[in-house]
Amino acid sequence: MSYTVFFGTSGVGKTLIALCTAKILANAGKRILVVEATKKSNLFYYFNIKRILVQSKGTVEVNGFDMAINYPFLECIDYKKIKAYIPDYDEVLVIADDDSINYESIYNANNKFLVQDFNQINLYKNKEFLDKLLKDREKIELNIIYNRCVKSKIKINYLEKFLSISGGKRISIPFKLENMVADTNNRLDNKISLEKFSVDHNVAIFDIANIIVKEELKADKKTFKKLIASR
Repeated sequence: MSYTVFFGTSGVGKTLIALCTAKILANAGKRILVVEATKKSNLFYYFNIKRILVQSKGTVEVNGFDMAINYPFLECIDYKKIKAYIPDYDEVLVIADDDSINYESIYNANNKFLVQDFNQINLYKNKEFLDKLLKDREKIELNIIYNRCVKSKIKINYLEKFLSISGGKRISIPFKLENMVADTNNRLDNKISLEKFSVDHNVAIFDIANIIVKEELKADKKTFKKLIASR
């Protein structure tokens, strides 16, 4: 079992990316737990989940994977505690923003994904987040997801230089109107349907999932089509 953290300031798109990644991994036969460590509790609204249900059961199953929202041990989450509390999952995906989880939890994650969009304010916030994360620590292997990529004055090479992160992989998810429509429709339907998103969006999500499982997923059209199919 391993755990992965999707982190970054509020509003960069962490929740949707984590949910889509969870869906692909679940379709691949993995037992997945998504842990929301943000204060907004977006998952309650995304899936119209009653708080009392989560509080009584601890986790709730949605769309083929389990979710823990504002889980009791989030304030001191680390690999040992995850391993002790939830031993039956293949992968645990944690959604965290800059003021909802301790830095040691991110530092110790098996996979770390910083999510950055093309908003200048969010860029400054993420840079501050990174400076705190890396303070008095050795360099870490950090993947960066550039979300909602658009043609603008803020180029990816500028973002790279500003964030000053070396190592790790870079994944770009383009901004497309159909992806916004798909996200809206999924929220209305209270489910994750990958088929509604653009192909390049799903290719990016597939690449994220494959990083998590160490390139275990076959990168062919048949496998790809199977993993994004609704179930």
